[in-house]
Amino acid sequence: MSDTITLSIDGKDLPVNKDAIKLSVYIRNLIENVAGKENESDDEDTHDSENIVIKIDTIDYNIMKKVAEWCEHYFSIHGQESIESGSVSGNKWSEDILKEHRAKAYDTPLDNWDREFLNGTIEDLSKIIAASDFLNIQPLLSSCCKVVAQYFKGKSPHEVIEAFAKASSTSEN
Repeated sequence: MSDTITLSIDGKDLPVNKDAIKLSVYIRNLIENVAGKENESDDEDTHDSENIVIKIDTIDYNIMKKVAEWCEHYFSIHGQESIESGSVSGNKWSEDILKEHRAKAYDTPLDNWDREFLNGTIEDLSKIIAASDFLNIQPLLSSCCKVVAQYFKGKSPHEVIEAFAKASSTSEN
């Protein structure tokens, strides 16, 4: 079994760490469905999980690349440690980490790495929010929302409306 899968976005292939991208409930379910169908259809161990390609049409390549990078970083901090310590199995790490994340999402401040990584234009941040929502990556969505909250802290209602209008007009293109 391969440690990577390929995401096909805008006709470009993006190899990603399979365990890391399982932070996405959407992608995890697709992987499990593909693996389940392969196991049902094969009597022998001839199926090739190394060739899993998931086509994603709703997210542009650069945003998906950024999302995958965030997932790999998050996995390197939380998932790999959990798997190596034996506290969770490789298939269950993401579910356990997500449960832990939900329990403390609102109490935990944004860490410096997330702050730097998500420091960009409000337009890009809105695309990452849309991608994390579509892919169902709750820790990334929470981090993005914290960045948005910090961005708008102290802004007037007019400034907030202008920023969202600008982000909305660029995301429609």
